[in-house]
Amino acid sequence: MKTTFIRPQAAELARRVGEPRWFIHFVSGARQVGKTTLVRQVAERGKLPFHFASADDPAIDAGKMWIRLQWAQARRLAGASGHKGALLILDEIQKIPRWTTTVKSLWDADTRYRRPVKVVLIGSAPLLAARGSVESLDEHLENLHLPHWSFAEMRRAFGWNLKQYLFYGAYPGAAHLIHEPARWARHIKEALMETTVVRDVLPLARVGKPLLLRRVSPPPANASCITGATTPARWILCCTKTAGSPPLKFAAAKSAPPFPVWGIFPRYSAPQEV
Repeated sequence: MKTTFIRPQAAELARRVGEPRWFIHFVSGARQVGKTTLVRQVAERGKLPFHFASADDPAIDAGKMWIRLQWAQARRLAGASGHKGALLILDEIQKIPRWTTTVKSLWDADTRYRRPVKVVLIGSAPLLAARGSVESLDEHLENLHLPHWSFAEMRRAFGWNLKQYLFYGAYPGAAHLIHEPARWARHIKEALMETTVVRDVLPLARVGKPLLLRRVSPPPANASCITGATTPARWILCCTKTAGSPPLKFAAAKSAPPFPVWGIFPRYSAPQEV
């Protein structure tokens, strides 16, 4: 991702952070859409001193005490800056069990004692975030959803044409790998699809056969398989082809499929092999 490219949502977040301390700002969205990058861009260009911490580090014992320690850091920054205040940014907040209880307690305490600490939370999985009983924070939270990158954004940031956008999808983290298809597919599989299953889906509930779940939607075996898939359903069937099985033959397509292949698709009729 080009570090100089700033998404339109950054201006909205900056405007909200610049307002009086009314809400906790929650930046949500799918993985690999640039949530952390956008928040850091806003913080680095803002006027408030800020403290950034992520619960994604496996070396961290991410729990209620971890939140309190990060909050204490932000309070010290706010105290040193006087009435200017400080900004606290907590990334991957959904990794912490019952995080909302701790956040609400600390936020209410700062409100009570008029501490000028503003807070931005970042969460990559809305369902996991919901496990923290977000309802208890409804009156304090203001959500800013970060969608997948649009074609206009990918064109401006990476010079893509429409065919590239339709073929490779809207994930900027792998944009520089499109000239190496095998490497691009491996990155999508390991950094996006497997990470989503392992870190977002499996912790939601008990899964009897997690290894089978991880095999449900691997990336396409080759690019020609995608170009032959004329509907999302056919593309999905193409993607689920396992190694060693005979290749599926689809009706020839003159151009790339007319849909973002890594997005969320509407329901289509069942594919038929030809």
